[in-house]
Amino acid sequence: MLAAGAGTRLRPLTDVLPKPLAPVAGEPAVTRLLRKLAPLELEAVALNLHHGADLIERCVGRGPTFLREPWLRGTAGALAGAASFLRPGGDFLIASSDGVHDIDLDGLIRRHRDSGAAATITVKRVADPEQFAVVSLDGHGFVTRFLEKPAPDEVFGDLASIGIYCFAPEVLELIPGDRPFDIAGELIPALLAAAMPVAAYETDAYWSDIGAPRELLAANLRLGHVAAECVIAPDAVIEEPVMIGPWSTVGAGAVVRGSVVLPGATVGDGSAVVDAIHGSGEDVLRVWLK
Repeated sequence: MLAAGAGTRLRPLTDVLPKPLAPVAGEPAVTRLLRKLAPLELEAVALNLHHGADLIERCVGRGPTFLREPWLRGTAGALAGAASFLRPGGDFLIASSDGVHDIDLDGLIRRHRDSGAAATITVKRVADPEQFAVVSLDGHGFVTRFLEKPAPDEVFGDLASIGIYCFAPEVLELIPGDRPFDIAGELIPALLAAAMPVAAYETDAYWSDIGAPRELLAANLRLGHVAAECVIAPDAVIEEPVMIGPWSTVGAGAVVRGSVVLPGATVGDGSAVVDAIHGSGEDVLRVWLK
């Protein structure tokens, strides 16, 4: 699981809170994904860490292996840094630790094994393909064309890679160990250039990388949640959809509408929170580190 990035688009929340710890329905995003991986019976799970490494380890606790990067290697470079962990286990699954989705990961793994490909990428039809890596497939579901974040006049379809992959161990041979290297921007094109087959697993399931505040807000409102541990004044007005995090407080006469109240945050008496994320990274960490 990729957990090293700084999550700069989520600032100021991520000034102190690593993006994998961003709250989704009252718990860290990374915790949700680890729970999603549990039924897959993987041989081992690892998180690569850099920004906020100590905080992530403390919040996640025992279970996965933590691999600390002394410098940011990029999404593919992280695989080179984890080579000693990955090679003994054969094929491996890669996903961002801050992704929120309903994707059938077991289906992705089956597709990868059945295809015999060096890599299998998860693809989905999107409304804004210029923000992704756009993909073309042949009649057997193998990638024939792949272009990362094309210019508007270069977009050739709406089928896009959404950053969840399976790889065979031989792909590690294409990754330099001495510089940052990116999966979508460099590794997948290198595989195609080397005539190493890249399969696709197409899905229409919900997926978000919660990369910006509006996406974090939407992911939380989609799930909806009012934590049992929160305190809501009797005359406060709560208008769904909302996410009211654990150990948060909504004061007397306050209004929360279409919003997220982060774990540990306080909505003051008579305040209104509308279509917003309310609270700070410090609030969240006080709860996660209890």
